[in-house]
Amino acid sequence: MSLEIQSALTGQKTPEQASPEFQLEAAEAMVLLVREGEASGERLALLVDRHARLQNIPQSYGMQYNMVEGRIQFLPVREPADLDRRRLQVGLPTFACYLASVEQQRQAPADWPDGVDRNPCESP
Repeated sequence: MSLEIQSALTGQKTPEQASPEFQLEAAEAMVLLVREGEASGERLALLVDRHARLQNIPQSYGMQYNMVEGRIQFLPVREPADLDRRRLQVGLPTFACYLASVEQQRQAPADWPDGVDRNPCESP
């Protein structure tokens, strides 16, 4: 693992602001660390979804959204029926919990993304 990747994983460098290639390399390095409890699943999800946003492809964890006319609109999600499964695999709460926290934080209503199951709010 490169020194640059190690710096990103320890928080000394912000991978979210790096090149798309670096983002992919950092995300791949983080997956195993998240599974071993050595890295944050939330940081991994943010990194992966930020990369997807920049590449204009559907996100994996439902972390990215826009504010449009006072409403929260989540960006498209790949395989939306499997969103909660992917979120739970990296230690994130269900999408319903995340949506509720974003609504509270932003003090705005959110539109439920197309195809995402409406599972109850459950934390891992």
